[in-house]
Amino acid sequence: MVLACRPDDEAAWQIRFFFISREWKGSGHGTRLLRALRITLSGVPLQTRLPLACQSAIDSLETAGFTRQYVDALDVASFEAPAQWNE
Repeated sequence: MVLACRPDDEAAWQIRFFFISREWKGSGHGTRLLRALRITLSGVPLQTRLPLACQSAIDSLETAGFTRQYVDALDVASFEAPAQWNE
């Protein structure tokens, strides 16, 4: 399950939430979900923020092509995946 929003046509898609059931964690489903999302929302970058404590979700993001941009003072990391056009 993924909740994504886009404030306007020129803005990046913002991933507000994504969830994989506990029984499916560690089997690559998070990575496949995020890769499918990148294909579905191609043409603009995707952005999200997660606490560093969410290591499983961070692993899925990084494997799906997201790069860590920065970590704020509250240990919340920002990630971005570039736009995909012809993949």
